[in-house]
Amino acid sequence: MTGRNISYVIGELMYEGASAPFRFSSTVIAALCGIFVVVMLVVICVFVAYKRKTRESNQVMKRMQSQMDVLEIRVAKECKEGENISSSSFDIFSLSTTRTLVQFAILLQLVNTL
Repeated sequence: MTGRNISYVIGELMYEGASAPFRFSSTVIAALCGIFVVVMLVVICVFVAYKRKTRESNQVMKRMQSQMDVLEIRVAKECKEGENISSSSFDIFSLSTTRTLVQFAILLQLVNTL
């Protein structure tokens, strides 16, 4: 109110509309920044743990693959040795069978001559 000689301050006039920006207090901004930092640290820790487990898994797979390769080489070597032994034992069997047949034939001749 203003008169000719008298003036009174009644209060302060502020306009707030839908387009006025919302202002955060400094504590809310600090809390949001803190939460963001914590979330980022958790994400980084999860990523590092994942990479470590992946690396360990790959190392185990490589180790198992090399052991499988060594095992396959040993089995192939033993199979080859087994083939050699079986073929030589077959030769020995056939020779012993032939010798037995010859001995049997000689024995028959002796019996027939008597």
